[in-house]
Amino acid sequence: VPAGPYLRRFGTSPDQVAAGEGWITKAQAYGFMRAAAQGESIPDLGYRVGRSFHFEILGPIGSRMRTCETLKEALDMLSVFIRHVATDNRVWLSGDRDQVWLCNDSGDTSLPGSECGVQLGAMVFLQLVRSAAGAEGWTPSEVVFESDPGVAHEAVPEFAGARPGFRSVFTAIRFPLEFLARPLDRR
Repeated sequence: VPAGPYLRRFGTSPDQVAAGEGWITKAQAYGFMRAAAQGESIPDLGYRVGRSFHFEILGPIGSRMRTCETLKEALDMLSVFIRHVATDNRVWLSGDRDQVWLCNDSGDTSLPGSECGVQLGAMVFLQLVRSAAGAEGWTPSEVVFESDPGVAHEAVPEFAGARPGFRSVFTAIRFPLEFLARPLDRR
């Protein structure tokens, strides 16, 4: 996707993104993703971007997360980090017998393009959970989204078998509690 024109539309230069310097606002990020998704006819853009997740994408926090021994330790670190960089976001775990929910309150989902951010967040969470050893092909049985139902969700194989919920106050995926104690696959 030719990102330059879409980035400039929201006051961000391609050089700023490539250099990894500075921050962009959530409105800029969501607006860029929505413009690119619409302009390139890719309704599942957030999912596609999230599918390519690897720790390096998160910059210094990703490098620190890779040094964690377990998935739980890495998710705890992510939760603390999110509170420092995005004051309207919140990440947490919620237990439920032998299952746990990895939850994300994205903040203001009325921003144009927030549906792309919800897609991205859900897929990144899935990839993080899969980073637990032995969970590479795992798919969740349940997932909830802050966004409205959409055709894009139905086309995503990683969530195809999951019982979905929509218009939730947070996005979350449900996974076995035992995954939290597993060592991370640092590939």
